[in-house]
Amino acid sequence: MSAAHPILVGYDGSPGAKRALIWAGREAAHSGRELQVLAAESSGLLARHRDELHEAMRMILDAAVVRLHKVHPQLPVQTMTAEGSPADALLEHAPDTDLLVVGRRGHGAVADALLGSVSLRVTAHAPCPVVVVPPAAPMPRTGGVVVGVADTTDAPALDFAAGHASQTGADVTAVHAWTLPVSGFAPELALPLLADAREMIAAHDEVLERLVRTARPRFPDTLIEPRTIEGSTGQVLAAEAADAALLVIGAHRKQGAFPLRIAPTAHYVLHHARCPVAVVPEAAKERSGAAF
Repeated sequence: MSAAHPILVGYDGSPGAKRALIWAGREAAHSGRELQVLAAESSGLLARHRDELHEAMRMILDAAVVRLHKVHPQLPVQTMTAEGSPADALLEHAPDTDLLVVGRRGHGAVADALLGSVSLRVTAHAPCPVVVVPPAAPMPRTGGVVVGVADTTDAPALDFAAGHASQTGADVTAVHAWTLPVSGFAPELALPLLADAREMIAAHDEVLERLVRTARPRFPDTLIEPRTIEGSTGQVLAAEAADAALLVIGAHRKQGAFPLRIAPTAHYVLHHARCPVAVVPEAAKERSGAAF
């Protein structure tokens, strides 16, 4: 990534944001990129309160820089503040970055609503890959990289996973999940479908192997292992990534109003994965600067 395309992390001083800051700082240091740290301020306050909040945010950002430089003394860091909601501020800057990082809050109804207000909105709309860092995962995680591959639209996600792994020396497990379409309304169809299961598995294996074969020449020093697993995609990916350093998925965005623009699989793993999750839009392949 060039200097014009830094890594951007949203920050508000919360525990989740601190974990996102740590993750983003390590990624920026590994790749030799600038890290931008963005804090958003409410625009609905009186001038006196707005000035107080601005000063508080500057102190939070200064503390973030100190935290980063304790671990990465040479890391170039730029801090920024913006008025408005965090999601709006991050999306405004997203076209000028190749990787956006946000923290994920805990579980529960309130946490889900807060996740939807920032993380889900950013992953649903950002033109660049977005990494969502969970609150409780140990860091640094030393496992490999798991990437979900459904079809050719996930080629950018596979490239992102392999690129990240090549930076960190990790291996990649490319996972293709599938289910056997047995009809509950026509039991007599179950036996023929089961009889064809081997052919179906072979077809799914070929879809995955074809994509992996295409990616391997671009990342010759990275081991990419294909795995075809029967089961619900979200559950399979969350289980396979239980000890991973990173889970990568395609955005598979849907048309319509937020929050339904991301696919159920992305929604599931964002809430349940124990490791950081990278959501990669298909449009990422068209961006001038690759994330890795």
